[in-house]
Formats: sequence, structure tokens, C-alpha cells
Amino acid sequence: MKHISVIIFFIFLHLHAIPLSHIQKEYSSWKNWAQSHTCNPHCIFYPETKEDLQAIIKDAKQNHYKVKAIGSGHTMNDMPCTNGYLVRTDKLDKILEIDFEHNRVRVEGGKKLKHFFQELADYGLALANQGFITDQSIAGALATGTHGSGHTGILSDYIYSIEFIDGNGEYQIISPESNAEWLPFARLHLGALGIVYALTIECEPLFILEHTKKSITWSNFIENYQKYFFDNDFCMVMGHPEKDSALLYVWNKTEKKESQDLLNTLKERIFKNRLVDHAAIHIAHNYPFLASCCFDYYFGIAAHKTQYQQSYKSLSPFTDLISIAHFKEAEVGIPVRVFPQAFNTMRNLIKTYSDQGAQFVGTITTRFVQGSNRCALSPTNERDSIFISINTLNYFENSDQFYHDFYTVMEQFDARPHWAKTNFLNKEIIDQLYGERALAFEEVRQKLDPENLFVNNFIIRCFGLNP
Repeated sequence: MKHISVIIFFIFLHLHAIPLSHIQKEYSSWKNWAQSHTCNPHCIFYPETKEDLQAIIKDAKQNHYKVKAIGSGHTMNDMPCTNGYLVRTDKLDKILEIDFEHNRVRVEGGKKLKHFFQELADYGLALANQGFITDQSIAGALATGTHGSGHTGILSDYIYSIEFIDGNGEYQIISPESNAEWLPFARLHLGALGIVYALTIECEPLFILEHTKKSITWSNFIENYQKYFFDNDFCMVMGHPEKDSALLYVWNKTEKKESQDLLNTLKERIFKNRLVDHAAIHIAHNYPFLASCCFDYYFGIAAHKTQYQQSYKSLSPFTDLISIAHFKEAEVGIPVRVFPQAFNTMRNLIKTYSDQGAQFVGTITTRFVQGSNRCALSPTNERDSIFISINTLNYFENSDQFYHDFYTVMEQFDARPHWAKTNFLNKEIIDQLYGERALAFEEVRQKLDPENLFVNNFIIRCFGLNP
């Protein structure tokens, strides 16, 4: 009788085993794009279907492993890191459905933005807004609050529905028709609610942008910043912190046809994108004393005459992403009215460090983003914001202290850090910035992930959880 019980037990285990053998996997360490964080997952999986995701999560739950998903790993912090199962979504890259009546597109979460935008254009569609870089997966970009610039809100505001595999391995649809109360939290979910299988995003007919890049001074921009931001559909300014010269990007919708200038296209896409951009970054990185002059020269030659391009080409011109060791980026969103004071405070901080011998190799960037209440944890929730970012290509002495100081001096301006950039967020800061919305997010997280399967050090820091 005892032997029969043992046999029955093993038959039960076999019948309920979770099949993972058909899913591609590897055993290696993983680094983020900025090469600032490394993790050593137990296994890296490459699922191809919704059922693969469910099998991975159920197996992880059964064997007490944590799970995190990654696309391109384009983050500056440890948000995607785990020592459990790491799920690479590269093979979940299909457009599943297009609703032309409502301009909605259902797409798998691993689709890279640069491919998604091009395919949308083939169907005569576009997103209302884009980030400057498009190598990210669509799920990763939306999960962390990629914002772009302009009078449109962030990208996550345009999620109509999102399809998760939750902490029990169950398939969940969150939309206005299903679990609608969860939607404001699911749109910007930080990888804490589950793994995204697919999402449906609201698009609009493909449009042409009139795009101009011209040299400007920071002094002029700060004096007229509201005119630049509010008189244009999209606007961005980039410059070196130790120079007054900067590069102004302006985009406006137009009824004109796309420019058919092959020579200029070759200049932008090949000469500048793949030669000048790379040369400027690597010269500045390897020869820090040339950084300010190098970027000053770069911003001068990058200016160009007006172009007319399809929106996805124009808003995201950096088509050849460069992975750089020692790269860091910090970014905050602040209320529009305090921009001059905040910007000057940031530059004064940089000058203080420069006076002490710290050589800054990098750029500062500003962008306007219209506020919205569609994403509970968005830095632009219920307020128009200007984002100020600092990019550095070197780890100068006390660089970590500098970034701490940057966030400290920005606190007086009610600054909200970008979730995926270098930051020092913790529960106290999150509660102060997001209040009841943070508590409500945690309640949703507990419902969708009751056993903390998707919790890692980043989530523990931000929401004060027990590991």
C-alpha cells in the first residue's frame, strides 16, 4: 500500500509538472544598457507565447524563484535585476491586431519601439508622442514612464488596455471594460504587477512634422522658455553645462509633404548618426578635458535647415544607440513655473563641482510634457512638467555624491525623479511625492502578486516591503 501511495504521488507530480523544456534558456549574468548594474539570475528564459509566460511564472512560484522581465535593459538602475528567473521578451514581438475604426493597435510587449513605429507608419498610423531613443521594448518603455516631449502626455497615457500574467500565472486583461479600477496603476507598473504579454495602444493617423534644429544660448532659452515650449507642438533643448551654447529642437505638425532629400537623409542617418554622434561621445568619454569643446562644436554642426519628416523618424532621430560604460543619467520633472530657478540651481551645483576639479563629460537636456491623470505614478500626474536631465559619460570622483546632491537641491522645486534613471528613491520619498496614489498602487500590487513574485530590491526600496 505504501509503494502504491508513492507511485501515485510521483504520477501526480508528473501530471502537474510545468513544461519548460521547449522554452529557450541560457545561464549567464546580465548587465543593463548603462553597464552600471549586474545580476546573476538562476536562469534566463526567452518565451515565445503567452502560454510560455504562464508556464515560467507557475514554475517560479512552485520553486520559490522571483521573476523579472526585460526588453532592451535600457535603464540606469536595478529595476529589472533578480537572482531568480529573468524573462527576455525579445521573441514576443508581433503586432496582433489593428482596429482601424478606433486607431488602436494590439501588440506583444517585447516589440522594439523602432520596429513598432515603422510598422505603424506602413499602416498609416503613429503614436501621438515618442521618446528620443527607440531601442527599448514597448512594454519596458511604457512600464517606466517614457515621456518624450510636447502637449500630449507621456506614452503610457495612451495605453487602452494591458494584458498581464499575474503572480499566480493567470492571464489578466486590464481595460476600461475589465478591471478598469486597476488601469491607472497598470499603465505605469514598474514591473511590479506582472509580466506584460500584450497591450493595446491608442494611435492616430500618421502625421508629418516640420523639424528645425538651431543653435541657441541657454540665456536666451531660459528667458523665453514658455514661448518655446508652448508655441511649438514639440520642443527640446540640449547643451553642455559649462557652455552657454545649446541646440534647440523644434517640431510642429504640418500639411506639407515629406522632404525627398536623399543627400540630407544620408547626412543625418549615416554621417551624423553613425559617425559624428559616435565620434563626439567617444572623444568626450576618452579625453574628458576636450568634452566641453567637443560638445560645443557638435551642437554647432548639428543645426540644420527645416526638414519635413514622418513623425516617427523626426521625433526619434538617434537611430544607432551607443552602449557606453560609465554612463549615468538623472532626470526630474518639475512644475513649469519654477523652471528658471531650478535650472540655474542645477547649473550652480555643476559649477561647484567643476570648481573642485570634477570634469563633467556629458549634456543637460530640457523637455516640456503636458500633465495627465491617466497614470497614477507618472511624474506628470495632474501637472504640466518640464523635465531636466543630466547625462554624464564618466565616473568622476564623488560622482555618486553629486547625483545625491542634485536630487537634494531639486527637492525644493517639488521634483519627481524619472523611475528608470539613476535615482535614490525610497518609500519615504515615494510617499511624499505620490501620497495616496502610492498606497493604492501597493494595494493593486498585492492583489496581482500576493506572494511577491515580482518583488526585487528596487520594489522593496520604493514600497517598503519585506523581502
